[in-house]
Amino acid sequence: MLKEKLEKLVNELVANGHCKSEDKEIVIYGLSTAIELTFNIITMLVLGALFDLLLETVIFLVSFSLIRIYAGGYHCQKSINCYFFSTALFLLILTILKFTSVNYIFIISIVLICISVPIILKFAPVETPTKLLDNDEIKYFRKKTVFNLIAELIVVSILFFYNLYYFSYIICLGITLSSITIIIEIFRFKTKV
Repeated sequence: MLKEKLEKLVNELVANGHCKSEDKEIVIYGLSTAIELTFNIITMLVLGALFDLLLETVIFLVSFSLIRIYAGGYHCQKSINCYFFSTALFLLILTILKFTSVNYIFIISIVLICISVPIILKFAPVETPTKLLDNDEIKYFRKKTVFNLIAELIVVSILFFYNLYYFSYIICLGITLSSITIIIEIFRFKTKV
């Protein structure tokens, strides 16, 4: 239903000269992705507010997105599955944040970094069956992934230095979830090849 409405909109854009006919599929895909992403972000912000973790939600989303956008990772075939999968994972993250003992946050953060960073450095960017990367894309996405990862690790180190372990923990959870989606996609991709 959404795709039909987007096709109608893009046909209007083409008819009015605002879009080239050969770009229709790209524009439809871009609009569809933007709508889905907006809906996911709004859902996560609402859930974060309901859990009384709105600031934590924003920090997590930024941390996760900075790695995920360039490193890649698991993608569901259908957008509705993506929505429910993302929401379920995010609810798990909120629950973890809500119930992790303050006494263990520092050590858990260190463990998460020690596990996640090597995974990201070894495997990112990860290809999917529908998005194979050429050598230039691999170099570009890898460079961006490593840059963003280093930036996040610097922020985590500064937060550690100032004993702001809780906020560093949130960033570490974002990095960890990025590495988990990479591992899932690697195993899924290998079973399809």
